[in-house]
Amino acid sequence: MTTFNNLKKFNHVNKFPQYKLKISGKAITSGDDQNNCDTFKRDKLKDNADKPESFANTCKQIVEYQAKPIKEDESSEAELCKYIIYWFYKTLKENGRTSYKELINQFFNDIKSLNFCNKHIEDIKKEDYDKIEKLFKLYEDFYEFKKESIDHEKNTCTHGEECVKICDQNVDICRNDYNNDFCMKLIEFKYEYDNFYTQMLICRNKFAYLRPIKGDVSVYILIAIGVMSVISLFLFILFKVIYFIEKIQIYIYCFFTCVTLFSDNSLHHVAHGYVLDHLEVKGINSTLKCKGHKIIQKWKSGDTKYHITHHIPNLNIKYNHNILIDLNKNNNFEKM
Repeated sequence: MTTFNNLKKFNHVNKFPQYKLKISGKAITSGDDQNNCDTFKRDKLKDNADKPESFANTCKQIVEYQAKPIKEDESSEAELCKYIIYWFYKTLKENGRTSYKELINQFFNDIKSLNFCNKHIEDIKKEDYDKIEKLFKLYEDFYEFKKESIDHEKNTCTHGEECVKICDQNVDICRNDYNNDFCMKLIEFKYEYDNFYTQMLICRNKFAYLRPIKGDVSVYILIAIGVMSVISLFLFILFKVIYFIEKIQIYIYCFFTCVTLFSDNSLHHVAHGYVLDHLEVKGINSTLKCKGHKIIQKWKSGDTKYHITHHIPNLNIKYNHNILIDLNKNNNFEKM
């Protein structure tokens, strides 16, 4: 008999609730092994039990289930045998029997159609069984939660609450030592649950993502990536805003500083002359910053070379020394 401790103990526990559901739905027919189930219950478990018929009936349903090609359910021989071993151990434990090692060998020998499970017999320790029970309950509630979370009529989240409760009860235990089969199975479950959470239609407002278990490196990586993405997006938006503000400032400056002149150099038009105080500070040379800004338009006719779209009355000549631009000499503006 192999030792359960030396195997990947909980690899297939997530499938146990599905086996239980499928097997319990099997109709019982007559046959040699169906009779063998009654015989085993009568001879080996005669002092066993609160539910004398339960063992025999489930045994017969297992016989019916394994009769179908296993490949139809995309399962494997080992998976089915592990579930049967778990069910057998659980049944004995619930009825106060402790002779598991002796009886499991006899069971697989007496039920001929289950002989193939002999090579998969495992010695289950009590602490391992307790963990299997937790995982079984966790996945059983999870599968039911998937159903109830899409049922708009029921609008209940009871099984989801149980999932979160079971995980929360074991997260702190795994934080101290996560490098074991049980905690790794919880981490695996967390991935599955969090993935389903993103698709959840009902109950989403009642739950959040499950608490991370220490060693669940991907969680921290995802958090770090998320934070970096937010920072990058913020910096990108900030850059765009600053760039936009700068462009607006340049445009406003150019709009308010570029002028047109009559041929006799008298002041003719200034864009919004109420910023003359600003112009006095900036001076004539600052207007060269306006190169490339299309706020000066060619005048179609008349005695001016250029024209500003917004006009105001002529201004006092005392400002000429600040804003006077001889367009005949300024080739930069001629080329615009």
